[in-house]
Amino acid sequence: YEKVFVNLMQGKCLDTPLNFGSGTAFTIKEIAEDIIHLCGKEKGFPETKLVYDKPRHVEVNYLCSDNSKAQHILGWKPEVSFQEGLKKFIHWYKNERLEDWSGK
Repeated sequence: YEKVFVNLMQGKCLDTPLNFGSGTAFTIKEIAEDIIHLCGKEKGFPETKLVYDKPRHVEVNYLCSDNSKAQHILGWKPEVSFQEGLKKFIHWYKNERLEDWSGK
């Protein structure tokens, strides 16, 4: 991260939007299932099921970040998988939020 920090401090991307992600495509359903699966392993998280609605004409079929600009400008590339990052985020959220984990 030192190279990324130095490049940011030198103003190399202040006027350019950058994407940071795994670079792997996932459907919204896959992401929701991963979240439910990971949260379901946490004590106190309520049982959750996916609820489907008919898609709107503007819906996307999958999400995928293009990290090429961040890699080119900052020398950044992902170091953890999407699933590992999601797992770390859920753990952080559970332990750092002041609200009750169950949402009550």
